[in-house]
Amino acid sequence: YVLNQFVKGDQATFDKLPASEVERLRRDLDAARGLIGQTPDYTSAGLDKLTDELRAKAPAVDQTLTEIKALLLGQANLGGGRQATDVPLADPRATVPDGAGFLVAEGVLGRIRRVAPDGTITTYVDQLHGEVKHNFYATVDMARAADGTLFVLSGKAFGVTRVKPDGTVEDVAGTGLPGRSAAGKPGTEVTLRPWTLCLDPDGTLWIGEDGQGDEPPRILALGPDGILREPAPAAWGRARVVGLARATDGALYAFLDAEGRPDELWRLAPGQQAWAPVQAEVHGEKQSDLAADPAGGLIVTEDQEGRVVHLGLDGVRRVISDAAAGSPIERPTDVWPLSDGRLRVIDGGGIRVYEIAKDGTIKAVAGTGALGADAAGDAIALNGPFGAAYSPDGVLHISEMASHTVNRWDGKELKPLAGSAKGFAGDGGPAAAARFDTPTGLIFRGDELLLHDQGNRRIRAIAKDGTIRTVAGNEAGQDRLAKGVGVPGSSLRISDGAYFALAADDTAYFTAMETNQVIRLSPAGEVTLVAGMGSKGGSGDGGEAGDAKLSTPLGLAFGPDGHLYLADCANMRIRRIRDAGGAKPMIEAYAGVDGAAGIALLGTPPAAGEKLADAAFAFPSALCFDKAGNLYVAEFGTLSLRLLAGLSPGVRELPLDLLPKVAARIRKIAPDGTVSVVAGPGSQFFGDPEAGDALVLPTGLTIDPQGRLVIVDGGANLIRFLPAGAY
Repeated sequence: YVLNQFVKGDQATFDKLPASEVERLRRDLDAARGLIGQTPDYTSAGLDKLTDELRAKAPAVDQTLTEIKALLLGQANLGGGRQATDVPLADPRATVPDGAGFLVAEGVLGRIRRVAPDGTITTYVDQLHGEVKHNFYATVDMARAADGTLFVLSGKAFGVTRVKPDGTVEDVAGTGLPGRSAAGKPGTEVTLRPWTLCLDPDGTLWIGEDGQGDEPPRILALGPDGILREPAPAAWGRARVVGLARATDGALYAFLDAEGRPDELWRLAPGQQAWAPVQAEVHGEKQSDLAADPAGGLIVTEDQEGRVVHLGLDGVRRVISDAAAGSPIERPTDVWPLSDGRLRVIDGGGIRVYEIAKDGTIKAVAGTGALGADAAGDAIALNGPFGAAYSPDGVLHISEMASHTVNRWDGKELKPLAGSAKGFAGDGGPAAAARFDTPTGLIFRGDELLLHDQGNRRIRAIAKDGTIRTVAGNEAGQDRLAKGVGVPGSSLRISDGAYFALAADDTAYFTAMETNQVIRLSPAGEVTLVAGMGSKGGSGDGGEAGDAKLSTPLGLAFGPDGHLYLADCANMRIRRIRDAGGAKPMIEAYAGVDGAAGIALLGTPPAAGEKLADAAFAFPSALCFDKAGNLYVAEFGTLSLRLLAGLSPGVRELPLDLLPKVAARIRKIAPDGTVSVVAGPGSQFFGDPEAGDALVLPTGLTIDPQGRLVIVDGGANLIRFLPAGAY
């Protein structure tokens, strides 16, 4: 009764819950029964009253119900309160000490997690679940002062932000735009390309840059006065500064991932104004790191080689951990030496945080690797889920950006199907051994699964027998398509692909966020432009779709009328493409109010029975139709747009801090044009944007074989099922 009254489910819903949640609910309810002091009043009102009383008396019941409201697959509340080794991490990038515990930043989703000394994990910075309500565009590095002040480097926001101990968040360096302008001014007035941080005891923050083109990187110093300076200019050629460290000899060391020459280590002696090269063997890559060993010397991570190295100040190398020699740390990136001799290392390949003891013993302290659950279903480990699709035999398939995998959920267990680690490999072989880079959209074309391998700029296909191949995409191919010209898929560099739709003739359509285009992929592998001239904007309604301008096109769905519907996210509209498979597809506005008028309407809750022409859509993402012809629209809202900004240039350019506060939601457009809220504020599901089960960043929608609406919430690491007929 409690499940039905609170979750709006039924016994069938209960039976579909992960085993761990079933057991937890039963345990909590058994404990709550002991609090009943008299025979219950079995009327509906009496049971409602009793349920509320028990939830108030037994907080565990309330928490359990919150975490499984509707039906949740994954880690509710981002796994808060659980052991950190049972909770997946989304793209861990940097770690710093936090008392006896530590903080770890999740790069792609801009969150910062806290791991306590007892090993439990909570969320420190996150717009919904965090102690500090914020997200960063894409965290690359962190530094932490003795008073608890945290400095966070956001690679795609091109700046550094300070989080004070009281939770105040403020920018301290960078203008938010890429480029390079002269230093010697307040930090927020200097345009830069930051990549790494180092904090001196006196409060000076050193920032190493990512050089661009023929411009060498700078190493800048942000003083306590807020002025950003370049104390020791250097002309060391094309490179990226991947690490900075203040060593025990008082010198500042810089680790350069050099271009066209061996990687380099440089030294700035105390009181000097010129950098000097250090004769040392180092192998830098984009995610390598440098740290000072409190016992003397430096610690270097060489991520592509899979090594952690101690480097004496005389240049002598000693390998501490080597993946080639059997170390479980596949691709060491960030490193932090502790005063007792331990090293804390992020493994970008295994998506975990490890500690290396002085005797060389290595143990995992956070993350799961997120390659599925064990047989008992005790740790449903979703990690940055993005897309969802059902196979012809009714099994749910989920793409996971942060673990670079595709997993299958058969209703009982989460099992890996494809992907083993970040990278590109596997074509012609088993998909389970393949490597992806940030997989996003997926769809079944018969028994074959099509997948956007976004970071590798490809579309790949997994056959029924489990083999994988590339069907379109080439890292060196052309960026965008011209109207009316079909080319082989192998000649196109797939641009940040996001979503698919499948026509009745098995022709696949997909969106390219970066080039703002919709593209058709024939069964023979030819690609043709459908919509979007290749530049950002919101024009063209009523004309040929190939002449229109789009802005961050995301979800696609074919309607019962045969037309292709498009979520034009940054334009806040749903657009309809007529004759998408023809020679001259036409585009028209279907729903949404764009521009300033649309932004103004976002602050007004939608009215009951709202008509299509009056509805403002808060950055629509995924789309899907049900059998009755209802169109479901996922909306990112504005609260968590920073989570997406790390992936999408179109969203990153929006004035995020000036937008009305609108929570994520799912809305339904009925065939008669009436708009209603299905999930999120104003509905019976996830209605409280401050609650632990609130929608965060809905990236995928589909209808399951039982008629339930399936919502992929990439920002919350959850798949949410709404009971059929409840919406």
